[in-house]
Amino acid sequence: MFCKNNEKWLYKLNADVEWQSPYRWDKDWLFKDQDDKPFLKMLRDGRIIVLQEYAWDGCTPKFCLLDILIGIPDGAVDTTTGRPKAWHASLVHDALCQFLPAGVPLTRAQSESIKASMTLTGLFSST
Repeated sequence: MFCKNNEKWLYKLNADVEWQSPYRWDKDWLFKDQDDKPFLKMLRDGRIIVLQEYAWDGCTPKFCLLDILIGIPDGAVDTTTGRPKAWHASLVHDALCQFLPAGVPLTRAQSESIKASMTLTGLFSST
């Protein structure tokens, strides 16, 4: 009944994506996954960079049933980016939440605030 032969992720970066946060840190941070692959940089000046090949499932929760993806939509496609409107916000939020246990210098509430701000204002840049 559930989906077969499908990826656990919906999106995968083919280039780094950067966003200037309102925060500053006393040092640069680099976070790696369990395979020691770097996926998230947080720079002193507040830039948050999600690195190439990071994969995530967009806005959640979602589940697959009979090869149909059901759950929170990622929004209409933005004519300026060619991506769903919540694409960037869900990307940064997912990366921050994934690495919170590894020591991301933000709280869960700050991560949620970033997602809300990015979703509402659309302030992002790709590198």
